[in-house]
Parts: sequence; structure tokens; C-alpha cells
Amino acid sequence: MAVGLNNGATIVYDMQVMSEKYILECHGGAVSSIAFNQNILINGSDYGTIYIFKLFPTRSELVYKCSNVQDNKIPIAKVIMSDFGLAAALDIKGNMRVYDLIWFRKIAKVSSS
Repeated sequence: MAVGLNNGATIVYDMQVMSEKYILECHGGAVSSIAFNQNILINGSDYGTIYIFKLFPTRSELVYKCSNVQDNKIPIAKVIMSDFGLAAALDIKGNMRVYDLIWFRKIAKVSSS
């Protein structure tokens, strides 16, 4: 289970042993959306940032950080992940960013305008 906090941190709990497994780096604003599987967690914030973490059995690592300067702090409404290495983030103005979860990079941006 993963929980995003108002201070921008994300806590991942191991429900089998009922304890915190990871405390992930903070965004500039509250976490607004989270998607994850056993190996990768992607989250977005009210500040408009996207963080992608690689989850290892004993630690986590921030592998990608995206702050869209052009759109200047447009809150992220939803992040989703596919089973075949893609993720997408949708902001509240309808702009979408698509990420490659194998090479950990942004591969497209679709603007609503």
C-alpha cells in the first residue's frame, strides 16, 4: 500500500509485515496521485512534478524527476502505469505526459490547447 502526504512525501507499507517499507523523497507540494507495482512507483503532486522511483527489496531509488517549467506548477490529477513499460500523467488542464519505464524518460507530451 502507498500513501501520499500533504508534505509531498510518499510512504509505502509492506502489508505482510504491517510496517513502513519505504519513505520516498518529497515533492514541492502535496502528492495528488500514485501508481505502483512491485518494482516501480510513479507519483504526481499538486506542484506539477512527477517522480519515478525504482523499488528494490531493501531500498528505493529516485530514477526520474520531471518538473514541467513551461506549465508552471499545474497540479497532476492522475498517474497511471501499464503492464508493458509505459506510464502517463494527466494534469488538471488536460495536458498529458507519457513516460518510458524501461529507460526512465519522458517520451511524449500532449497538450490540450
